[in-house]
Amino acid sequence: MHYFFILGNHPRLSLAELICALKSRDYQTEDGFAVFEIEEKTVLNPSEVQNRLGGTVKVGQVVKKTNFGCLADDVGEIIKNQLNIKQKIYFGLSAYNCHFDVKEAALTIKIKLKRLEIASRWVQSRDLALSSVIVKTNKLLTQRGLEAVILKFKNDLMLGATRAVQPFDEFSNRDYGRPARDIRSGMLPPKIARIMINLSQTDKNAAILDPFCGSGTILQEAILLGYEQAKGSDISQKAIEDASDNLQWLSRSSAKVLSCLPSLAVADALHLSQKFESESIDAIVTEPYLGPPNLASESPQKIKKVIDELSVLYLDSFTEFSKILKPEGRIVIIFPVIKGQNLNILDQIKKSGFMPDCQFSNLYDDSARQSFLYGRPDQTIKREIFVFKRV
Repeated sequence: MHYFFILGNHPRLSLAELICALKSRDYQTEDGFAVFEIEEKTVLNPSEVQNRLGGTVKVGQVVKKTNFGCLADDVGEIIKNQLNIKQKIYFGLSAYNCHFDVKEAALTIKIKLKRLEIASRWVQSRDLALSSVIVKTNKLLTQRGLEAVILKFKNDLMLGATRAVQPFDEFSNRDYGRPARDIRSGMLPPKIARIMINLSQTDKNAAILDPFCGSGTILQEAILLGYEQAKGSDISQKAIEDASDNLQWLSRSSAKVLSCLPSLAVADALHLSQKFESESIDAIVTEPYLGPPNLASESPQKIKKVIDELSVLYLDSFTEFSKILKPEGRIVIIFPVIKGQNLNILDQIKKSGFMPDCQFSNLYDDSARQSFLYGRPDQTIKREIFVFKRV
């Protein structure tokens, strides 16, 4: 059985997350999407998989190979076999890695459905692909709806049906609707937090720690994913109070029953071993302090000074990480890239017993540093995401 995954704004990072979540490298990928082959004996629930992911915007099932001449017949066959055709049905078309006249194809499909005495409405967009919002809000995921997805692999054209889309409204609410947001410590997008947790590749009973927890973004995503031993610490009492407020709010507002909330503690990341037992943590997932927010107009000398100060903070933190992390434990961490300048501390980190995870070597944005880069081209401070393994 083949399933397709429409990747988000950072396809490489999204694909790495998928590899971790599906525990599979049996895939093909093209611009903007990936198709994984899942064993027949494996029951894959697209909605459950989609809800675990932060970097995938659509999940669906590949139905068959097709061509543009047969496309209308093939879509009509899916509609006839899979939908409740006793009522008016809704369908949309999305194309990835290929271009064709969507309007002409949709009108041909409507004519064929009319001949089958099936009333229909074509849900359209200005783009070649429908957004997740359009798919969800126009009944295309119901028994009366279908988003037919056309995927082009080199010389093959594949037809699929979308089964789930990213819960964009829930992500937005957890980002902008929570009671406490701090521009200095709480601006990590929940989608990226979720990707990072999945990159840690830890079981739900694992102890994961965010030692720079800020207002609790990583922690909120961890408990929604089912982690019962999530822990957070921060040097700031206010950050811990904000995290507590946000987690309590999440517990009240979430449709999902949360079995327990993460433990929180005021603790300096440079003295973690005084708060947590030796080798008691399975994974550290964190975004430390990335530097002052207003650096766009600063001089190169000022930027270098900030980089040097952050380098000391990160290296000292890794020294503490090595004391509390279990053997073979992972660290998923964000480094700042400030106006193109990196933290040049990888050799020191390797000497302290941590190596970048080489399983993503064909996906990394920076192959030399073995990292993913996240940010807009014009962004002053970009995020550099590393996955380290303790060796």
